[in-house]
Amino acid sequence: MNARTKIGLVAIICCVIGAALFLVDDPTSSLEHFQGALIKVGGVFALLWLAYPQITKLPVWLSLAIVLIAITTAVASSVWKKAALVAIPVLIVLWMLRPRPASSSPPPKKKKKSASSQSSSAEP
Repeated sequence: MNARTKIGLVAIICCVIGAALFLVDDPTSSLEHFQGALIKVGGVFALLWLAYPQITKLPVWLSLAIVLIAITTAVASSVWKKAALVAIPVLIVLWMLRPRPASSSPPPKKKKKSASSQSSSAEP
């Protein structure tokens, strides 16, 4: 079973268990927090499942930067509510400054004019 299938199964399982808790349990019980968490995690995993082919193409350093900024934003959100306003531009700058892959084909060569073609055009 490949990674994308496993992510999809986790998303389905989380959403089904969260929905079952919603339908079976009364809203005043202590399981209400688990129900909300399972539905949210299932939704995030469903989005991860959809984006998996593009995520595998991300460079490692950008993936680590995204995780570190997400953790920093989560920790700092209780202290500094505007952390996301700083994190988003930082991610954009990191994306723009990423190392570019070398092109596989060499640049086109300029054609040199031969001396005979220049002298023939200069004569009357």
